[in-house]
Amino acid sequence: MRVSRRKILLGLAGLTCLTRVSAGAVQKRRYRVDATVSMLGAPLMTRQNVGTAFVLLHESGEADRRTLRLHFAGGSNPERAHGVVYAGSTEEYVVERCSAPQEATYFGFITAPEDEAQPIRRAAFERKNSCSFVAVEGQHESGCAHRKRVCIALPTQTWRDMPDLIEQIRSRFAATTVTYPDLYYPGVPATFLYSTLSAIRSGQSRSSWTYIHNGHSFRLDCEKARETSGNTRLTGHIYDQVSKRASTFRLWLEADSDLPTRIEFQPRSYLRITLEREES
Repeated sequence: MRVSRRKILLGLAGLTCLTRVSAGAVQKRRYRVDATVSMLGAPLMTRQNVGTAFVLLHESGEADRRTLRLHFAGGSNPERAHGVVYAGSTEEYVVERCSAPQEATYFGFITAPEDEAQPIRRAAFERKNSCSFVAVEGQHESGCAHRKRVCIALPTQTWRDMPDLIEQIRSRFAATTVTYPDLYYPGVPATFLYSTLSAIRSGQSRSSWTYIHNGHSFRLDCEKARETSGNTRLTGHIYDQVSKRASTFRLWLEADSDLPTRIEFQPRSYLRITLEREES
């Protein structure tokens, strides 16, 4: 079964105009990005304010049927990050009934790893002064997951800010015709941000969730611990059940908010990224 592109784009379009939606509850938080480089587990250098990030959550609807829109994005400041250009964004639109997803749409991208970036640059004749991204779009409905994955090269620093970068990548993504076979699952597969929010709101100190992203099945195992400050630390372990790779992230949460005050993860074994809340 094929879902119309119009239906996918209508769902994703709502993700880019959340601040203009007046109905429902909106939570948003901005972060300063710090980076720590380590060797053999020992920190060598920490540099603050190497980038910015934000998290946004919008909810609307009745008690038994709700619409959730989630967006997490961030990027480096090359002037503070020794010229490194790195950015990523993931947006989700989930229709929930009785605390279970009934339909989900997502769009996301991230700076391509070097082994994927080189072929993209060669194909675009842009070996230098270009940045490559891997972008993924998908829609989940009962019993089925649709997806599309595209590699995109953009001239370096031709975007003004994160919304402009998202718009440019969306435009190039929409112009491609690459498609992937549909995948079939029981029920409606969950998505990553939705699963993380479910873990945050769970009353259990330990919880496990399964979600689908880009045709891969993931298991998210979460543990909560109360700290002396009164905040809750959530540790999430992600297992890719296709590639067998694992990763870990940590969130620090206040009692009155679903959005973390601090986020910590390691995209590389030698690199730890910390997102610290900025007051606004």
